[in-house]
Amino acid sequence: MKKAKKSYIRIVSVLLITMMSLSCFSVFSSAIDNGGKWVSAWSTSPVDVATSGLGEIDNLGVSLSFMTSRIVIEPTISGSAIQLRFSNEYGRSSLKIGECTIAKAQKNNRAIEKNTVVNVTVNGKKSFNVPKGKIIVSDPIVFDVIAGQKLSVSTYYKGVNTFKTVGLIGGHSYVSVGNHTKTEVIRGLKLNYTADSGNYDVIPTITELDVLASSDSKACVIFGDSTVDNEVPRYFAHILRGKGIHNVSVTQAALKGNRLLEDGVGLLSNLLGDSALKRFEKDVLSQSGIDSVILKIGVNDVVHPYCASKKNKLKPVNLEQMKAGYNQLIDMCHNKGVKVYICEVAPWRGYTRNMLNKNGDVFWNEEIDKLRLDTNNWLASSDCKADAYIALPLLADPTDAYSILPAYTTDGIHYTEAGAMVLAQSIPVQLFGTTSETVNFIKKN
Repeated sequence: MKKAKKSYIRIVSVLLITMMSLSCFSVFSSAIDNGGKWVSAWSTSPVDVATSGLGEIDNLGVSLSFMTSRIVIEPTISGSAIQLRFSNEYGRSSLKIGECTIAKAQKNNRAIEKNTVVNVTVNGKKSFNVPKGKIIVSDPIVFDVIAGQKLSVSTYYKGVNTFKTVGLIGGHSYVSVGNHTKTEVIRGLKLNYTADSGNYDVIPTITELDVLASSDSKACVIFGDSTVDNEVPRYFAHILRGKGIHNVSVTQAALKGNRLLEDGVGLLSNLLGDSALKRFEKDVLSQSGIDSVILKIGVNDVVHPYCASKKNKLKPVNLEQMKAGYNQLIDMCHNKGVKVYICEVAPWRGYTRNMLNKNGDVFWNEEIDKLRLDTNNWLASSDCKADAYIALPLLADPTDAYSILPAYTTDGIHYTEAGAMVLAQSIPVQLFGTTSETVNFIKKN
């Protein structure tokens, strides 16, 4: 009798799960049939957190076992459902996720609105693995997302895990021992570090949040280096909404120290990432609903070969190499019907890359800076096939064209909050209006 009762309970449970799954599938199918589409609402570019150059320690990662990470992120477009991307692309073993939830965040970023907590599942299961070297996408989840209102993703890593795949920008991050996926306020460590180059917020595993948005929605990805590895995407998304443009999300695919042509080199090379050319397809063109990309990259190609710490590890590049690199990215975009807008490579006089409180790693001079000026002249010319060139005169010091205005920079090259806002304000909103407005603006510019 007891066996029969247990069997009955199992059958009923399976039927309920199946009915719920079919119901959710019906909701999403109906939404998509009625013109909805999946659009990336938030993203971060992952890097390998292993430190290169230390021999056997390269086989190690960061332990996150029997712990919960809580990531607070800000979606930049509204929608009626969500799905998450989990990445273990640099891992050497499977990641064991015991439970993952999403909820609306309170003003105190450590806290969630408990009545909004929903479990994130993969193939209908609350507990799942992310295989080594892989990216997986969660099941779709009905969830009311409002652009600009923060969400909290809490992930409990069950068992022994060594993870190596993290983002370093885009959210507030906390970690605590035990399963706190449904705990209102998470205690424990805040994973944040602030330097002249900006904030570093460790974002384990989660690399993209997609929302089910209206059919006319589209994603704009801001791609580049530390000059846009900051709050520029969220500032610009706020500007668009203020102008009545609610169908464009603004996401982020930037890495501090990243270069157009070459991979990172040196002791912390993994944190600088693969070159833009190598990572562009994965980090940008794979994002859901992508329609356009804003490129702001190139200054590290100009500067890094002259850094004392990178001596004999990099060779200076020339204008033809820079053109070839940009053209490759432009062609990759246009082949997929994606528009590409390229920003000016901004001034950097005064920047010394003063790492670890040393006397300076590089010093500006006209000979080094000539490549930047020549590159900007080409980017602004009709020979460059980008869809638009975005000049940044508001960032420049009016008394010194080779420098950023002191109020806008922390160290001569990276931006203060005011500088990041000015950069966001420099992006023409006309590029994201109706189709006719965009075409006319591009033709005139």
